[in-house]
Amino acid sequence: MSQMLKLKKLCFAALIIGCSGCSSRTASAQLAVGEAEGFAWRVEPSYRYRKDGQAGRAVSLRLKDMAYHGPISVTVMCNRVSETTLFRTSDTLYRSGLLLPAGAGVDSATKMDLAVNYGEKTYTATIPVPRMKQWTVYIYPHSHLDIGYTALPEAVKKLQSRNIDVGMDLAERTQHYPEGARFVWNPEATWIVSNYLRDATTEKKKRFAAAVKKGWIQIDAGHSNINTSTCSDEELLQFFNNSKSIEHLTGVPIRTMVQMDVPGAAWGLVAAAAQYGVHGMISFPNHFTGWRQMVKQKCFFYRGFLTVLVTRLKETNMGWQNCKLILIHTTGCKHKRLL
Repeated sequence: MSQMLKLKKLCFAALIIGCSGCSSRTASAQLAVGEAEGFAWRVEPSYRYRKDGQAGRAVSLRLKDMAYHGPISVTVMCNRVSETTLFRTSDTLYRSGLLLPAGAGVDSATKMDLAVNYGEKTYTATIPVPRMKQWTVYIYPHSHLDIGYTALPEAVKKLQSRNIDVGMDLAERTQHYPEGARFVWNPEATWIVSNYLRDATTEKKKRFAAAVKKGWIQIDAGHSNINTSTCSDEELLQFFNNSKSIEHLTGVPIRTMVQMDVPGAAWGLVAAAAQYGVHGMISFPNHFTGWRQMVKQKCFFYRGFLTVLVTRLKETNMGWQNCKLILIHTTGCKHKRLL
């Protein structure tokens, strides 16, 4: 995934989460619950951000002395790292919870020695920490372009142009947010951007170009979402024409493309994209596509003289989830599965 990030900052937030929702069996295997003399504990199937910005495994603690509301000191020794956290009351301890040192329980199961001090007493316990993978979720803020399906072209153009203005406003308002939480807008297709620029005043064009340079707007190279299996070779090349005029205006190379709500993409699109300098593609196939069933969210190499990195997202009833990676190196017909 680090390769994909080098190609484009396609997200405005990175959130470390647990995979407790993957299955009830997985969640139960990652959950450890128990009691010590003075407190009950539970190792949660989730990670949260620590004060140092790193991800820490969450541990819930509940005091057995329900009447106590004074300060609490919690010392944890895990993976040869000792940390002490102070809580004002048992309420803040229960709500905030304890976060383990970064890396604890990520690659392998481990143990922690816990000492909880409150009411002039110290209670200790050795607690198992089951292994649990850290997931990084990349959010792609956009408004899907579906010309003629959601509305007539003229109405779609107005709505999508408004989205660009609102996206720049939100990006500007969130610049004081921490890095990774600042808003970024993805117009999704150059049909949107070209129409916006065609109608924009000189001042709006300058603002748009500045927003792209600042990373507030991230542009993808494809013209629109189309069934590329019906395109001729010339049409596949023309598919990226708008991106060059946009690059000329902004001075920022466009290195990625997306295809939304279409059943995959023609293999010829890879060669056409690479010739325009596009090295990354995000594919959001609609739910009935056979291509998604064929690769079954597995990674594979398609080897050749051109390289395009493809990321696929799985659609569920809850929305787009479960980002999977496909590396494509185009030449020949051989491919190798990675997973």
